[in-house]
Amino acid sequence: MTYDLLTLNPFMTVMRNISLSSILFQVITGIVFFIRHLLTRKNERKYSSTWGCAYVAPTNRMQYTGKSYSKSFGKLLNFIMIEKKGYSEIEKKEIFPDSRKYHSSYLDIFESKIIEPATYIFTRFINLFQFVQNGKIQAYVIYGIVFILSIFIGTILNIIH
Repeated sequence: MTYDLLTLNPFMTVMRNISLSSILFQVITGIVFFIRHLLTRKNERKYSSTWGCAYVAPTNRMQYTGKSYSKSFGKLLNFIMIEKKGYSEIEKKEIFPDSRKYHSSYLDIFESKIIEPATYIFTRFINLFQFVQNGKIQAYVIYGIVFILSIFIGTILNIIH
């Protein structure tokens, strides 16, 4: 099967337009970064801590998690994302309650019912081939020889074009 230049001409035009657009994008990006460099080179760089939620001396026990930001979204979509809470209630008899731990997270139905089972099945299937990676160099050399021979035989028998 041969191609002449007339049949490839529309593809060449598209490729030329893509190349020119790419070069133009790179030039514009370079100009923007150069202008930014010129405007900010005399400014002093300041490094400081992130927002501390008005705590003067925060510790590792006072951190925000992703749940802090996703709670309102989770409440909005509570039919898809189920909130799982883990804590012990304070009873009425406890005047001075002991210290407690609170744990809360969202269970994503799509993740727990679709993605995790599919990943588990795929992992089990892939683990069937773990014997290939056995750490023995002799086996790796044999794998290479078998691959080269199969390509050679496939080419001779016109199985691989």
